[in-house]
Amino acid sequence: MKKAVLVLLLVVLLGSSLSVATGEAQRPQPGATQGGPTTGDEMMPLFDMRYFVGEWEIEWTPLDTPLLPGGKYTGTETIRHIENGRYFDVTVELEGPDGGLSGKGIMFFESGPFGSHLTKYVVYDAGFTLLQPGPVGGDLGGYYSQFWETPEPIHYNDAQFLIKGRSYYVSPAAYRVNQEISVDDEPFINFGVMWYTKVMEDGARKENGQASSDRHVGRSHRARLGPKRGDGRLGDQAEHPDRHHDVAGPVRAGR
Repeated sequence: MKKAVLVLLLVVLLGSSLSVATGEAQRPQPGATQGGPTTGDEMMPLFDMRYFVGEWEIEWTPLDTPLLPGGKYTGTETIRHIENGRYFDVTVELEGPDGGLSGKGIMFFESGPFGSHLTKYVVYDAGFTLLQPGPVGGDLGGYYSQFWETPEPIHYNDAQFLIKGRSYYVSPAAYRVNQEISVDDEPFINFGVMWYTKVMEDGARKENGQASSDRHVGRSHRARLGPKRGDGRLGDQAEHPDRHHDVAGPVRAGR
């Protein structure tokens, strides 16, 4: 009786193994149904720097540190294209608890087999500079972000500072920068969230025989809207950089 039961179990196990093997043999192998070579369209589009061009309103409330007094800062950052799609002029004008804070600098973008990198360098009239280099990445849904960190300490007011953060480019008309700061090699602490809201141009229109233009700030766009995609052709951007100032978000790079 026991032998009969053992034989029956062996038959059942053998049948199950054959069924699994047959199923594996019939299952398509990875890549077998691809239908041809990849074209590049399946890959993540490069970040498009035209996203930044224009004027942005800034709101920021950092903690008090030897670098800057704590409190609310408001103002603008203006980005202007200056050369071949990769170099951009930066002008910062802020008002804070102790008066104004101005900065002039440059942004540039580079990409290659190593990935995509964005670098921002601004010299502030208070007497310090801020260098923010870091990789830019995204997903196929069109959401991009950048991790950055100052490569060397900032020496100012008899102290040294390291700043790091992540910039979230998730909306056509707004993005945010989460920041942390380390003072004199102490652990990093929260340095406030800097909100950027794009000043949108409604365009010129005539009223009472006079041309006028209205501006509005899309504050409601701080929600996760996702950047728009364009046709990706840089075209005559170098010759007419301001023509593309209203591009709403990162788009596919030139094909």
